[in-house]
Amino acid sequence: MYINYANGIDDSPVTTYHEIKSMSQSTTLEENILDFADVKMIFSKLIRHLCDRLHEEEVYGNIVTI
Repeated sequence: MYINYANGIDDSPVTTYHEIKSMSQSTTLEENILDFADVKMIFSKLIRHLCDRLHEEEVYGNIVTI
């Protein structure tokens, strides 16, 4: 059985829906941030955007990781 999976052979039906287990938000900065106030501002924007997405999709949780 595992040899078939390793070779891409799988006859199981394709599932198009899956439960959301986590959501994340990230950004790529053009340069290093040295000022803590800038870090706080960037984190705040990321958090607001993620909270908006969670609210729109009616997803709730209880663990936040930074």
